[in-house]
Amino acid sequence: MKYKIAKLLLSIYIVVAVSCGGEKPIFPVYDITDKVGFISATGSILLEPAYEKAGEMVNGLIPVRKVIPGEEGKDQKKWGYINRTGKEIIPFEYDEASSFSESLATVIQNKKCGYIDLKGKTIIPLEYTDCGVFRDGLAFVKKDALYGYLDNTGKIIIPFTLEWAGDFGSALAPFRQKNQYGFLDKTGKTVIEPKYNKARNFVNGFAAVSQKGKFGFIDTAGKEITKLEYDEVKDFSDGLAAVKQKKKWGFVTTSGTLVIPLEYEEVIPFSEGLATVRKNRLWGFIDTTGKVVQEIKHHGARPFKNGIGSLYTKDGKKVYIDKNFKEIYSFQIPRVGTYTRFATDYAGWISESFIIKRKADDSFNVSYSAMRNTFGRTNTDASEPSIHWTEKDGIVTLRFSNGITATGWFSPFGEYINFNRHEDDAKFFFKKRDREFY
Repeated sequence: MKYKIAKLLLSIYIVVAVSCGGEKPIFPVYDITDKVGFISATGSILLEPAYEKAGEMVNGLIPVRKVIPGEEGKDQKKWGYINRTGKEIIPFEYDEASSFSESLATVIQNKKCGYIDLKGKTIIPLEYTDCGVFRDGLAFVKKDALYGYLDNTGKIIIPFTLEWAGDFGSALAPFRQKNQYGFLDKTGKTVIEPKYNKARNFVNGFAAVSQKGKFGFIDTAGKEITKLEYDEVKDFSDGLAAVKQKKKWGFVTTSGTLVIPLEYEEVIPFSEGLATVRKNRLWGFIDTTGKVVQEIKHHGARPFKNGIGSLYTKDGKKVYIDKNFKEIYSFQIPRVGTYTRFATDYAGWISESFIIKRKADDSFNVSYSAMRNTFGRTNTDASEPSIHWTEKDGIVTLRFSNGITATGWFSPFGEYINFNRHEDDAKFFFKKRDREFY
């Protein structure tokens, strides 16, 4: 079962922990053991790395996860909330927890989600299987396989009649009925009829929609401002949206005009007037005119938030930079990842997984598991083969005890990477653990 909160937490892990409401911003840093702490915008350490995971600071509270010692060595990983000095404000008792939005945060216990306030008081009981983010005073929840919307007191505003529901934005929210997507208003009235195969939340006045596998954008009146002709799109920011055709990304305006050519392998949307782009496996920054303002030569780059961006070096460091691209703080990124392969032959299929973690002494620990299905019989194997792991100049090499080698390009902040097994050209994939170092 998947929960909306899981998506929320993913976004928590990959955004800079910024502030709102006049609070001073803070930014996450990691030590070699993958623990997270925080620095200020000037690079001063505020909290030493001590937490397993952390989210965005909102209303002065930061959701963090830590290990709670248990009896007979049965430790538990629980979420709670601290302030910028590290003081515990809301106890560590949740299985998952989000940042606050409109003074309420989503929390999960025993696979049920609900909402708490800034003092940790449960405002909406933990009785739902999916919970959204409060926007415009409403949040979606799921109960008995259907979705509806609550206000911030827990009152049902839109009944549980929807197959799926999204978050509000620009006073509209996407929903699904009969496997088609449309948009409704805060009273539950359908404003844009369900006719799309997919639809996303409205962001900055526009929503991404798709038909027959092609994406475009609509405005709040339902008018298509671009043709539905793109393979993928990303939300509008700074008046521009990223669009993809034939494996290349560019940017369009709110009128649908392509103003930055389709020439990049990957992009991250504009923030504070700059976007991060990738070409020939290297990253840099462009401005809203498409001009390259920081050379595309880095092994990674992440957008600016509150005047701070970041770059990644080929030796595995993350460097926080200011708007003049001057370093304010750097740290070594912990290398943690999973190498997997899935293959089929006449006898059935095999799924293998290698968990690769760098230890404090800079060596690597590799654990192995496999599941095989042979002539309809499935079994699990947890043996550990001899695997040698090396990395140089961004190229990863895996050497197996039987002489097989696999090589591929490694991204320091994590994305799927194709490996070629030299023996038979089988395809492999490497993926960092479920968060990016953002």
